Amino acid sequence: MGYICPNILHYMKRCAIPVLVFLLFYSGSTNGNGKRHLNISNQMVTGFWNLENFMDTIDDPGLDSEFTPGGFRKWNTEKFTQKVRHLQQVISAMHPDIMGFAEVEHKNLIALLLQAEGLKMTSFGIVHFESPDERGIDVALIYNKEKLKELYSEKINVRVSDSDATRNILYVKLAIINHPDTLHVFVNHWPSRRGGQERSAQKRMKAANTLMGFVRKNKLFGKKTIFLGDFNDDPADLSISKGLKVIPQTKNTKAILTDSVYISLNQFHSDTIGTLSFGGKWNMFDQIIINMESLYPPGHTPGMYAKPGGEFIYKNNSFKIFGPEWMCDTNPKYKGQPLRTFAGKKWLNGYSDHFPVMATFQYE
Repeated sequence: MGYICPNILHYMKRCAIPVLVFLLFYSGSTNGNGKRHLNISNQMVTGFWNLENFMDTIDDPGLDSEFTPGGFRKWNTEKFTQKVRHLQQVISAMHPDIMGFAEVEHKNLIALLLQAEGLKMTSFGIVHFESPDERGIDVALIYNKEKLKELYSEKINVRVSDSDATRNILYVKLAIINHPDTLHVFVNHWPSRRGGQERSAQKRMKAANTLMGFVRKNKLFGKKTIFLGDFNDDPADLSISKGLKVIPQTKNTKAILTDSVYISLNQFHSDTIGTLSFGGKWNMFDQIIINMESLYPPGHTPGMYAKPGGEFIYKNNSFKIFGPEWMCDTNPKYKGQPLRTFAGKKWLNGYSDHFPVMATFQYE
């Protein structure tokens, strides 16, 4: 096992259930002792990452002029190429089958990422829609076409106000090849905390209400559902706990779970554990949230973890914040934090100001 940033190591020591979702699947094959073998074809790795202003060097309509050679950040071909290489390095190391992204300028940039040596041998589909965000940043999803088939996709407009545009929510319906289950995946990048957490909270609650309204309208309660994204709120904040009706996942939960209740796989957030750090405080904005049907098979007792039995379910304790040493800042003042691309206008030649998150689901 490689070095893990102190923030992540501290988290792993404390938590019986890791914080974000990395998807894997087990096969039904057994050895002579009746123990299960891992079958790569039956495991699904899922992740999410905010790429921190993944922009090209061309000045497009919108507020992206700072990411041009003549702009505030002097964003040129050299810096852009280094950014691409760094993003490819992380994605290749994560080996995802499903991965959502935030802060992407356009679809061609995702296609460029997939040309990495560790990814180009596998066929990936890309789902992306342009959003009305004033900076021109969108969300996107990639999926492994050897394991999954896209059945439908749609952008869900989030109307915050007449004068305040924000990112769409991306909905993708995926069929698991040679398996009866269908996945409903939503990629989110909710309104920021610009102006303060309390003043901006209503915007994120509107995003939560928009997402749940779509789920309700399309009768997705009881379906295999995954919410992933940068919610700009922590798991305990009202937009998550009340807006999405999310409860923490714990081993001994006695909550009466219904298919209209969602489970957070990243409830162990604290001031020293998270996916991004600001002002010396850690936040867990990057989350993976699933519904009961993705945690327990039908008829299973809440609080007890199921053995694989044909159902697509979350693999217990598979949540992970991906933060190896080479992604961390080495400056003593910021040691262990994500090594970001810029600090102000100073180019740090880093990866992102967010760590990505991963999780595992399994089926037979």
